[in-house]
Amino acid sequence: MGDSVILMRMYTDADGRDRGFRIRVRLYESPCGGLLRVFRSGYITSPDYPYSYGAHRLCVWRIQALYGMRIKLSFDGYFDIRSDDHDTCFMDYLEISRSGNFQKDSQRYCGQTRPKTIMSTTNRVELKFVTDCCEEGRGFKVRYDIIPSWSVTPTRPTERYQPVPCRMTDCGKPQELLPRIVGGEEYSEHKHPWLVAIFDKYNAFICVGSLVSRSHVLTAAHCCDGQKGLSVKTGVHRLTDGPHQAVSRCHMHPHYRKRNLVNDIALLELTVSVNYNEFQRPICLPLDAKDIVGKDGVIAGWGRESYGGRDRQTPKEANVPFVAQSECTTKYGAIILESNLCAGGDVEDACQGDSGGPLMSPVHVPSRVVQMGIVSTGIGCGRKGHPGIYTRVTSYHDFVYNITRQQWCTVQTRR
Repeated sequence: MGDSVILMRMYTDADGRDRGFRIRVRLYESPCGGLLRVFRSGYITSPDYPYSYGAHRLCVWRIQALYGMRIKLSFDGYFDIRSDDHDTCFMDYLEISRSGNFQKDSQRYCGQTRPKTIMSTTNRVELKFVTDCCEEGRGFKVRYDIIPSWSVTPTRPTERYQPVPCRMTDCGKPQELLPRIVGGEEYSEHKHPWLVAIFDKYNAFICVGSLVSRSHVLTAAHCCDGQKGLSVKTGVHRLTDGPHQAVSRCHMHPHYRKRNLVNDIALLELTVSVNYNEFQRPICLPLDAKDIVGKDGVIAGWGRESYGGRDRQTPKEANVPFVAQSECTTKYGAIILESNLCAGGDVEDACQGDSGGPLMSPVHVPSRVVQMGIVSTGIGCGRKGHPGIYTRVTSYHDFVYNITRQQWCTVQTRR
């Protein structure tokens, strides 16, 4: 039995009558098993591991991760489940469903050979441990790790991004190199010439993006999710300046998840290519994300000054310190994926309308500005103790390459 419900069917025919049956039902509290909603790694062991697991055991564990995640099971230590027939594992056995539903799929394991690593096919997995009356072993110990689904099934694995040296002389060069949105300051016009304003079909400002090639704008997937008729303005300081340029297509990451903003990255493809000049030029993308914790990033955009406030007509910028992944996980009480970055969290922060904009970092050799992240999500705006969460650009080189097919500029970020 794998649940707290037993289904019984009784069939009779038309020939005569018999006395029937009576069943006594007793309820027992299981000493093991249960539902585990997990955000980070952990272990499951058989009862009394590494000692004998005992007779008449029935343990069912249901592990559930966030939507868009997968669960990896790795066996560690002793694996000793006694059974006379190792092909059928009829007596004592560990049964695992990779989909989290035993009616769809399952595999039994027994004997003394540790199973190979098992990867779930959904964000759930189920384990059932059953023992009979007699011979007992030491049991098992299994580690579960939470893995983003996009890293399990990469898109177009044969097409890999190859770093391109930074030969584009105007890539990542602001009008003035960065000196010193909620909080922050206004800055001189065209200081960030890669900054792009994104509008919906009614010409209402909705998001920010960054120019990465003559035909592509990097932004957040949630900015174009469900949108049609998008347009952009490049090379402008005020939202009322310049003409609208049509977007021919929004390429959202194929594994983007709206519910929890996993893989929150997209590329807007412009109908007409942009001519580079002093007012509009691309930003550089980083080859790596080393040595950024403890340093300041910079955000810029036309977003609101406070949560629920009004959009601005001119952009502001603000310094936001990069926050360590472990610290960010602690502050949110939930796992922060390796495909994300955290920054800010005290007074100065991105806000509504800044979504999709660049989280930038200066690189002094050569003198460039690189885009480390994309404004994605967070709790409120500038709420103390809750950093903003950004999509980590270095996790998506292949995605950008597969869409653009162009030699956009990359630089090392070690400073």
